[in-house]
Amino acid sequence: MKSTTRLVVFTLFTFSFFGCTDSKLSEPNEIIELDYNQDKDISESLTTQLFQNRKLIKLETTEESVFSNINRLIIFEDKHFIFDLDTESVLIFDEMGSLISKIKPTGRGPGEYIQLSDISIDPQSKQLVLLCAIPQILIYYDLNGQYIKHEAMPEFNRSFSIGHHSMYFIRYLTEVNANFIGIYANGGFKEFLPIEDYIRERMVYSPHPDIIRSDNIYFTKVFDSNVYGITEDNVTPKYTIFLGSKSIKLNLIKRSNLRDIQRLSFEQDLIYRISNFRESDKYLTFSTYPFSRLVIYDKQERQASLYSKFHDPEIGLYLNSSMHIAHDGVGSDLVFIVPAELFKKNITRYLNEYDIDDVLGMYRETANELNDTDNPVLIIYTLP
Repeated sequence: MKSTTRLVVFTLFTFSFFGCTDSKLSEPNEIIELDYNQDKDISESLTTQLFQNRKLIKLETTEESVFSNINRLIIFEDKHFIFDLDTESVLIFDEMGSLISKIKPTGRGPGEYIQLSDISIDPQSKQLVLLCAIPQILIYYDLNGQYIKHEAMPEFNRSFSIGHHSMYFIRYLTEVNANFIGIYANGGFKEFLPIEDYIRERMVYSPHPDIIRSDNIYFTKVFDSNVYGITEDNVTPKYTIFLGSKSIKLNLIKRSNLRDIQRLSFEQDLIYRISNFRESDKYLTFSTYPFSRLVIYDKQERQASLYSKFHDPEIGLYLNSSMHIAHDGVGSDLVFIVPAELFKKNITRYLNEYDIDDVLGMYRETANELNDTDNPVLIIYTLP
């Protein structure tokens, strides 16, 4: 069931579920109102009602290709680039899930690093770029993982994205850094979006990137319902997610420590973060935390649907909203990271009970080949 969604244009100030911010708008931003009383816990007909097709990618598992987590996923030119923060490695898989190459910590020499913060793709040069914390450099590779060059970067950056003519850095929350975002364009570096003092003491990092490139480049931050659009010369709120009674009030944030904020959020089903934000021609998709829902917003109908779990009735698989990851790339795809053990257990049990066609037989064959400790499976659903 779709929620009642109201679209409002603010011309004088930005509305946040924590109150007004200091950001000045150069143009009106759109308000998307979510009604959690009308969310749908489970979609019982995912493939027939919500999506036009489904794609399965079994990520190869070898001693070289194994990884711990997917902290950023980039889909570019039929390749899948995975950043694993735990091992500070980058893995490049082809469209079938076979490993092309792996980049991992080695040292301080050319093309080497000790600590990795993030990755991005330069869409102009079609190069993979690594943001390294130790040493503080950018390392450039081709799309197959072959080293090209390295160069110095602005200090104190923890994540980034690359536009057609610029780089956008998210700054570490240190006393040295006064703003969230640094933009390197036209040979100069400018900073935007001041860091509030109360956030420095109460920062909650998302397991997935807070800057994501889809049709445009967007940034979301903790304790803020605004979604910020980033261009070469400005950072402005583009959308505001209105949560009503699910919002955390600013006075509660300022008077409570981080542990109490997190406890109250779970006890009272309050939201302190918008994450996983992507935009395509027809849709906005994003997640709310910790009262976890995946939101699909139809830009034409101006309606939002909220889901905590999806059910794919053709293959018998249940997908929690927490399995969803917003990838860097164009199009209307939703990507779910499904642990091998869960995929094997559910698919095998369900498909063995029914006579299935050759297309669905691929899913059963994949399940039979998997071990519980293998890399996860990616299931990609395309919105119509």
